[in-house]
Amino acid sequence: MSLGGVGLLLDEGTDLPGTFNARLRVPFLPRAEFTLYRVYSLPIAGSKRRIGCSFTPVVKPASAATECA
Repeated sequence: MSLGGVGLLLDEGTDLPGTFNARLRVPFLPRAEFTLYRVYSLPIAGSKRRIGCSFTPVVKPASAATECA
């Protein structure tokens, strides 16, 4: 399940993987790290590219103490 999406404006030719982690400041969510998934990529004027991404929270592995509780 995705929590939302963001649009990124990058220079044409900038390499961006299909999935990557980022820290986002989203007004309705606490400051956190998210996994972004590239959904689309569109060329725009001025040698730029708009990258549309959905995002989900980064899931951290549970610690041993949490697993035993």
